[in-house]
Amino acid sequence: MAEKKVPVRQDETLDLLFNGSLKIIQKKNGYRFSIDAILLSHFAWSHHRRAGTVIELGTGSGVIPLILAHRFREATIIGVEVQETLAELAQRNVTMNRLDDRVCIVKGDLRRLRESYSAASFDLVLSNPPFYTVHAGKINPGSERAIARHELTGSLEDMVQIASYLLKPKGRFIVIYPAFRLIDLIHQLRNNGLEAKLMRVVYSKADSEGKLVLLSCSRGGRAALKVLKPLVIYQGRGEYTEELKEIYQWVGSLPPEVSDPLLLVN
Repeated sequence: MAEKKVPVRQDETLDLLFNGSLKIIQKKNGYRFSIDAILLSHFAWSHHRRAGTVIELGTGSGVIPLILAHRFREATIIGVEVQETLAELAQRNVTMNRLDDRVCIVKGDLRRLRESYSAASFDLVLSNPPFYTVHAGKINPGSERAIARHELTGSLEDMVQIASYLLKPKGRFIVIYPAFRLIDLIHQLRNNGLEAKLMRVVYSKADSEGKLVLLSCSRGGRAALKVLKPLVIYQGRGEYTEELKEIYQWVGSLPPEVSDPLLLVN
């Protein structure tokens, strides 16, 4: 079905996914999705080929719900976004791609989702949360990017607590997070009844330190973590590895500026 006509404003760009089957409006100078959103979506699809009810905590422009709706044809997906401007943008993206019947954008604070949803309502919870605490590093002066990068509207603990609340027994919580905060993440998961089941570490180059971790966690179940082979982004001088090229092909073409800000994590 063709996309619905939605105006693209002067301060926005129109980017293509799945060779034009999906179109994404983004701010030119505000928050823009990056490769971590692609990696998280691909990881979820690769290891969980069926998904009934899905919710993403912190959806930004709505790119992850749109990708998952394209891949999980029978899923119903909710994207929660605390920033009004981004929630409005995400809703326009949903409408433009004629996915209003399967994707719902909710403007709200994840810390208050108990007021709107019953416990154990979702099969799959995803998040690409802020990487840094409010005390770590310089906070970006732009509010969209600042909230996306720093825990200004909710901590790691808040995010894990609500993920556990929303998940059905044996449901999965899938997250991408910086490797240097892995201990914090595992601690919060265990404190909230979530057990890490699958982990993949993302490396900039084969001989570099791990930058990010992709985790699939189960609500309940025994402790048994499977560590998958490393995901390496670059080979040689700035050339993507064959696997990374395949992941890009999985979503079609991406604009060059949407490549690797996550690899700057240190």
